[in-house]
Amino acid sequence: MSRGIWVAVIVAAVGLPANASLALDTQRSGASQISRPLSGIKPSGLRDGRSFCNSIRYGPCVPRAGYLRGDPMQLTVLSKPDQKDAASYVRPDHDLNTLDDLFMALRACWTPPAPGEASEGTQLSVRFSLQRDGHLIGPPRITDAGDRVSKEARSIYFRSITVSLESCMPFALTKGFSNAIVGRPITIRYVDNRSLKPDGPSRP
Repeated sequence: MSRGIWVAVIVAAVGLPANASLALDTQRSGASQISRPLSGIKPSGLRDGRSFCNSIRYGPCVPRAGYLRGDPMQLTVLSKPDQKDAASYVRPDHDLNTLDDLFMALRACWTPPAPGEASEGTQLSVRFSLQRDGHLIGPPRITDAGDRVSKEARSIYFRSITVSLESCMPFALTKGFSNAIVGRPITIRYVDNRSLKPDGPSRP
């Protein structure tokens, strides 16, 4: 009997530092990593499903900070996407809560110049940021137009991009997502990959 008691005491003594260390780590970080949201709360919409929650203040899980800080907010928008990518060019029918949602809305937003004004193969990159209410913070800025883009084509495509973005304002952002991306630069490379005949109409 005494031997069994001593074994229990030793096991408890060995396990104590690990438990104490875990409690201390949790206290220092103020947050506990979890693999699923709290009961009754929808997932945060991360690609890998991970999130974190404050261990003291009750509330829904929010996206892990590293997801937004580590992932560049940049994408390519084609004037004529491949059939396999068509679904990613459909604007979501709900408030935007993830980068994927935002990227889908931005892809669906662009209307390229009419064939009579378009230049086959034109690429133009712009950068802008969003406010919490889904409007732009100032006008978009051209970051790259390539050496082969004429001044006239650059003006035509930039006007098309600006008008398209204005027509989509404001983007409907959820409160948590808007707080996470407000003011962060978004870079979009627009590519007109349509095949155009010399007289303008698009080839089927």
